Formats: sequence, structure tokens, C-alpha cells
Amino acid sequence: MIWDNWEQVLKIVVILFLMLENIILLRFSVINKVFRVVVFKVLTFGALILSFNYPFLFLSFLFLNLAISFFVAFIYQPEFRFFFIKSSQLNLNDSNIIKRLFGINENLAVSAKFIDELVESVYDLSSKNIGALIVIERKISLDYYINNGYSINSDVNGAIFESIFNKHSPLHDGAVIIRDGKIVAAKCFLPINTSDVLDVEGVGYKLGARHRAAIGITQTTDAISIVVSETTSAVSFCLDGKLLYNLKPEELYENIKREILMNVPFEKIEKLSS
Repeated sequence: MIWDNWEQVLKIVVILFLMLENIILLRFSVINKVFRVVVFKVLTFGALILSFNYPFLFLSFLFLNLAISFFVAFIYQPEFRFFFIKSSQLNLNDSNIIKRLFGINENLAVSAKFIDELVESVYDLSSKNIGALIVIERKISLDYYINNGYSINSDVNGAIFESIFNKHSPLHDGAVIIRDGKIVAAKCFLPINTSDVLDVEGVGYKLGARHRAAIGITQTTDAISIVVSETTSAVSFCLDGKLLYNLKPEELYENIKREILMNVPFEKIEKLSS
């Protein structure tokens, strides 16, 4: 009987448990863009299965799997905490549950009007020496950062930005986050890049916290960030950890249009135009 071979049964249970853990980790890695973790886990899990009939190797790869899991859980404590809270709130009757499960945002709908308003607002802040940090969500969810800020539901508007980022506003610290062409949160605190070597073009002085946060969020997600320097009034655009400093309005417009508007499906552009 199968129960007479308890060692084999125990190994199968362990493999099934680790398979479930890998599925959960896959979802976490897609949402938080930490794909290297999945690569290591998949390799060690595959080695674990291949060593099924070799007790010493099986135990070695089992402990390696567990060590990687504990390491990831320790490094990404806040993200995991929010990940499990958010997962518990999923609606199982949602027709888009699979897309939501893996953090796929299919409602990115922006127009040329939105970009015009955003660029105009940014340079209005610049002309008044008002420092600002604006982040635009794309495919990777920024729910974790949105939920650590203050919820807002507003169209992109210069007056709103000025009321948020002026020095006397309690919301001026941190970032504003835009989702689907709407301002959804303010005073959001982002991961700050602390490296001494930064991929920056045209900067003649030491970068402050806003610029480092702008770089940090674009290194860990596919978001776009825009910074207005309180010191020099220069406007910067950041993507994939690379910051373009002191852009002219037309340069900022072209960068935003290239990265956002050109990625919207044709049928959505057609609908927005109509």
C-alpha cells in the first residue's frame, strides 16, 4: 500500500506545497517586477523534483527552496504584507479575476488632452518654483504606494497640483500618483535610490530626495515619473531608472506621448477621439 512508503508520500506532499508556493510567488513577482526571484525558485524547484529518488540531494534542494522563500519574505516585508491583504479582497465573481490576479491593468486610457494638461501644469509649477513629484502608473500596479498615501479622485489640473505641492500644504511631501488619466493619491512615499552611481543626463548638482524617489520607483516598476526641482525649477523625466534632466516643454510632451499614448490600443484612441 501507498501508506507503507511514507517517505514517498511525504515527498509528494512537500512538492505539492512548494508548487502552490511558487504559484503565489509568481503572482507576487509579476506585480512587483522581481523576476529574478522566480528564476531561482523555478531552478531549485526543478532540481528538487529531479532529485526525488536521492534523499540527500532532495533535502538539500528543499532547504535551498525554503531559504530563498525566507530571504524574499524578509527583503520584501511591506510588499508581501500588502500583497496578502489585497489578495484577500479579490472578488471571485469578477469576470476579470485572472487579469486582476496577476496585476494586469487594462484600463490605461489617456489622451492628447490629458498630456497637454499635465505638461502645462508641470511647467506652471516650475514657473512658480514649486517642487513636485508626479508618478504615472502603467501596466504594473502601484496599489501599494497609492494605499500608503491620501486618496484623491481628480482630473489632472494645474490648480490641484499647486494646492497639493505648495509648501504650506500638508500633502506637499511625497508623490502624486496618476492612474488612467486621474489623480488618485497624494503624499505617497516611494522607494528612494541610494546609489552613488546614477544614470542621469545633464545634472550639475547633487540630486535630492525627490529625484532619487523618481528614479527608485521607475527601477522597481514600469511607471513614469516627472520631477520639478524646488532648487532650480528644472523639469525632469524618469523611466527605467534613467533620468532626463532640465527638459523643455516639447521634450517632456514627446517623452510622455511616446511612452503612454503610443501604447494605448487603437480602438481606445478612436474612442477617446470621438
